[in-house]
Amino acid sequence: MYKIKYRVPESARAGQSARSEEKWYHVSNLTQYTCTSTGASNKKRLHRKLLHSYNKFVSEFGLPVIMDPIGNGNCQFAAVSYHLRQYGIHRSEETLRQDVVNFLRQTPVLGNRICGANWWNSILEQPRNYLSRMSTEYEYGDQITLQAMSQLYNMQILIVSTRNSATTLISPDGSSCLPSRYPLIILGHYEEGAGEHYVALGYNRHVLERIVDTSAQITWETDPPTSDERRR
Repeated sequence: MYKIKYRVPESARAGQSARSEEKWYHVSNLTQYTCTSTGASNKKRLHRKLLHSYNKFVSEFGLPVIMDPIGNGNCQFAAVSYHLRQYGIHRSEETLRQDVVNFLRQTPVLGNRICGANWWNSILEQPRNYLSRMSTEYEYGDQITLQAMSQLYNMQILIVSTRNSATTLISPDGSSCLPSRYPLIILGHYEEGAGEHYVALGYNRHVLERIVDTSAQITWETDPPTSDERRR
């Protein structure tokens, strides 16, 4: 779901002036609602843009969207929670969020202990304010929370973005190398302007080879894992 802000025209019958409203709508329902002609046109454009981004994961990357969370700010945690369940780790998105916050409270350095850095060096606010904000439901996750989840569950997280086919690898040790010793989960990320949103992507070895081989940031340590090797 996505939050749409629109303007409600003046109602002569109710004697009310025009006002702005925000409501949650599922992406498939965006064009079912009308306000002003301009508002309806804008929503149709957003609808087309979101569907284009959604289809891009399948058409361009060849990776199916296997779970599309509600776009309410919990999507990163919900998508990771879905993947964790496939490995027998059952954490709700709410519990996962709290696990991450508690982990960050106890872990000042993320990534490799030698080359890693204090996670609060990458934020502009006080660490306690960040943790307080991130512990709130519907607060969007970021790179810090992804790194924390990677270390907390000893898994690699590959993020495939609709922005210029960009890929990012989050590893427990902070490396940009894909070894077979870590379980791998794959997330899709919509570019800004098309809804800041994460989805869970399915695994395809041949497609993964192509994505990584065309990435300037990620390399193979060994041959890419098979589906069975990913679950060991």
